[in-house]
Amino acid sequence: MSSQTFRLERLTIDTDMGTTRPTRKGKGPRVRRADTPAESSSSDSESQDGGPTLSPAIMRSRVYQALDILSTWSRDAFPTEVQPGITDRLMTPRPIADCYQKEDLEASLLFGIVNDPHLYQPIRELVPEDRCAEYFEQKLKRRIDGEFTAFDLLMTPPGQLETTEQLRTEVGEIAARLRYIFNVAAEDVKRREFGEAETAARLISALQAVCSRTTSPPTSHRGTTRRSSRAPENLSLFQYLIGQPPPKEPAFGLEALGALSDKTRAAQRPALDQLRSLLVDNKAPHEYLAEFLKVTGVAAAEEEGPSQEQSESRTSQKRPAGGGGGGSGRGGGTGSHKRTK
Repeated sequence: MSSQTFRLERLTIDTDMGTTRPTRKGKGPRVRRADTPAESSSSDSESQDGGPTLSPAIMRSRVYQALDILSTWSRDAFPTEVQPGITDRLMTPRPIADCYQKEDLEASLLFGIVNDPHLYQPIRELVPEDRCAEYFEQKLKRRIDGEFTAFDLLMTPPGQLETTEQLRTEVGEIAARLRYIFNVAAEDVKRREFGEAETAARLISALQAVCSRTTSPPTSHRGTTRRSSRAPENLSLFQYLIGQPPPKEPAFGLEALGALSDKTRAAQRPALDQLRSLLVDNKAPHEYLAEFLKVTGVAAAEEEGPSQEQSESRTSQKRPAGGGGGGSGRGGGTGSHKRTK
């Protein structure tokens, strides 16, 4: 290898990531979007150095794509966690000569990808959008599973922590990290062209997993931290995130569900129905349930009442008024055929 060969030693694809590619939003063949660095908009004006002056919306898209591409070389980092604090600097266009960042290969590549289509094009061929989506979903799964594992370890008798205060802190930190992960996913769904179905399934599954964790982990000396006359404090993950979250915290997970397209929510209808049943069984707060139904629309079919076919069936099976048996007929009409969106 000659001395002029430039080796990107830091950039190594995570070899244990799968190869199943996520689905693209909508239907039809894959097309390249016009807001990528590989193409320029005809409406963009020319800057003093001869390059295109891009709109803020296009620049934001390019910046996120650059961060998304570079994040694929990290096992766990989300796009927004690559070079934290660099986004505002990337939003300012600059000539390629000014993209070099001394002693920082990653930042130099980010500036180059955003500002030079000749650099963006080959690296996008190396890391296409569907591959970025695939790796993002894998990171999402790993990080969510990691938080559930951390909580489940607290459930191991006789208790990993000495006091209720320590346990409250530990569960609160796990809950805060899960909130952060869901917030990242909500913003990612709004930007990404591929993988919405996979992300939706992952988030709904995670919400179901929260609903299955309704028991407080034990402590080694639980009785020393409160009077015996007091009811035990519920320090479960469900309680922290849904049952009784900290004041001023937004409803957990609902922003992410609301960011999904109508088509994706319709495809996830069975899983959403199951999640609704879990929320009801666990006595989730009325406010949370109301917002969940508003965001997902899973109760729409129930609110519309039985179908015309069911109503006619029930009417035909009623006994005559003089039959002495009263109001309700036997048999048919017990099933409910919900209409999906």
